[in-house]
Amino acid sequence: MVLMAVADAIALCTLTLVVTEKTDSTIFKRSTLWTSVQTNMLELPSERPLSGTEGPNVQYFFVGDEGFTLNTNILRPFDGCNLT
Repeated sequence: MVLMAVADAIALCTLTLVVTEKTDSTIFKRSTLWTSVQTNMLELPSERPLSGTEGPNVQYFFVGDEGFTLNTNILRPFDGCNLT
C-alpha cells in the first residue's frame, strides 16, 4: 500500500491518494492530478517572488523523488550524485 499526499506551504494536506500499486510513477501517472498537470488544467497560483524577496518570480511546483517524471511543475531535489 502506498500513501501519496499533496501539502501546501504550511503542511496542510490538500490531496491524498491511498493505493496498492507498486511504484510511485505508476500511481501518479494514473491519477487525475497528473492529467491536470500535463494539460495545464490545474489552477496553480501565478508566479511570484519568494516570501521576503523582491524577485525573481518563481512558479509553483510539486516535489517528488526519482520515481516521478520531471515536468515544468514537478521537480526532484538534487541528490548530490556524481559531484567532482
